[in-house]
Amino acid sequence: MGDFGTDKSLMSVGEAARALRRSPTRVRQLLRSPASELAGVRIGSQWVVQVDSLPPPAYKGHPLSPRSAWAVLLEVHPGPGLRSLRLSRSELARARDRLKLDLQELHWRCVSRATSYYYWVPSVSAYRGLTLVCTGVSAPSTGMESPDEIEGYVLGAQARRKLEQQHRLLPVNRGRHNIVIREVPEGIDPFDGAAVAPPLAVAIDLLDTRDPRAATAARDLAQQILGRS
Repeated sequence: MGDFGTDKSLMSVGEAARALRRSPTRVRQLLRSPASELAGVRIGSQWVVQVDSLPPPAYKGHPLSPRSAWAVLLEVHPGPGLRSLRLSRSELARARDRLKLDLQELHWRCVSRATSYYYWVPSVSAYRGLTLVCTGVSAPSTGMESPDEIEGYVLGAQARRKLEQQHRLLPVNRGRHNIVIREVPEGIDPFDGAAVAPPLAVAIDLLDTRDPRAATAARDLAQQILGRS
């Protein structure tokens, strides 16, 4: 991320300004203010921002339920995963209508699609065999595939715990990780045996990294899927 190598817990003032839709000057003012929740440190003469201190966007209403979130993410490519949700016609219509939302808001609305768990391993290459449905930086054709990171979905807590035990995965705070496992709530199977998550889910997951390159890749993918960014 930025000039900070593999340390995903930090971002530059410019990156934070773009994420917050504020000017770099305003971001520096917030970093200096004791009343601000935005946190950072000085490295030499420059500020860097702690990624996890960025406030969430302010949207009206509430995030969607897991079932409704996956209805939106699957509606673009109807198939067994969407049919498994057993949605009514009105629910399908609402899912289609939500596709008109800005990508950032859609990301926020669909936060309940999965619970994310973060791990660090000394050598990612030794863990390429993890049984995951690829997404985000691990999804092909996004231009974001990295030899130093793994990201994917599992169905339910039992599958996640099994991977943790079998591979002795070490939980860490977000930003210090090189593996992300996204746990889909019990009773929902949006993948129908697929090796890669639905394209819109991949785009939404790319936004989770708060990496400007990933955000660009997410917008490009959304443009291909929805005809807009």
